[in-house]
Amino acid sequence: MKHIPFILSIFLICAAVLSVAGENNKGELPDAVVEGEEVIQLDSQKPKLELVLDPDKELTDGLKLDDNIYINKTTIWEKAPYHFVVKKEKSRQIISPAQHHIRNNYVHLLYPYAMLGGSQDALKRKKTKKQGRWELVVADDLGQTFRTYTGQGLPPEIILFDGRDNNGKIMQVGRSYSSILKYHDANNNLRTFSGNSFSVMGLSHQENSGFHISIDFNKLYQNPPTALRKSQFSELGQELLEEAANIIKEHYFTARFQIIVHSKDIKVANTSSKQIAQKLSKLLIKPLESISTKGKKSTSSLESVKIVIQ
Repeated sequence: MKHIPFILSIFLICAAVLSVAGENNKGELPDAVVEGEEVIQLDSQKPKLELVLDPDKELTDGLKLDDNIYINKTTIWEKAPYHFVVKKEKSRQIISPAQHHIRNNYVHLLYPYAMLGGSQDALKRKKTKKQGRWELVVADDLGQTFRTYTGQGLPPEIILFDGRDNNGKIMQVGRSYSSILKYHDANNNLRTFSGNSFSVMGLSHQENSGFHISIDFNKLYQNPPTALRKSQFSELGQELLEEAANIIKEHYFTARFQIIVHSKDIKVANTSSKQIAQKLSKLLIKPLESISTKGKKSTSSLESVKIVIQ
């Protein structure tokens, strides 16, 4: 019994030591070292990525024929293109070409051979050693002869009318013209045929004073402008001015030009010339001060706009 206090004291000391050691290593795992030898080698090289692509796929898909497109071609297409009518259904693969309102070297196509109508075959069968002769007259709406073409035998299928009269003077925009064919057969019998009338709203032509772009004044506006009221440009008028601006951009971008308006009212001519200059200034990104304007009183019933590039 003597040794009991001694044993209890040793037990208490051991318990205290274990308690302190437990607090220092609480929640921690003992370090472990794993030693081994590499015996398997792994290949870490990635395989090549191969993608089969057709660089022309979008192009070839766009060139595929649309079965919804139908085109009917008549047998007289080569002789008279205005008889040819293309019939087509709506398709996203059809791009309509831009329509040009301002004509240049070739103003109008004349078809004197087609004007003979049903007389063509009869005239061919009646050919003799003595040939006939023909005369095609282009006249204005005042009945004045503007241009004359002549020849022997049957007339040609197509004549390219350049818009100039027999003396080289250019036709007037907005004026109506028509063609008349006079044919004398081998026996000098006269036959007269009339063609359809035509007019142009815009012309581009070279003159001694510079390059001219002529536009029918009345086609520019929604309503005819007056001395007391300005008028807005019509949709067609904006297209005409945009087309004129494109011609200047392509060929005469750095050149100076003048806008001349011919009108029955001099005040309207002056006001409209400035309005047109403002529109072209925006389209060409050109300072308004670099565009000169002028209004003139028209000497005829026709009113026009001239852009003179020097």
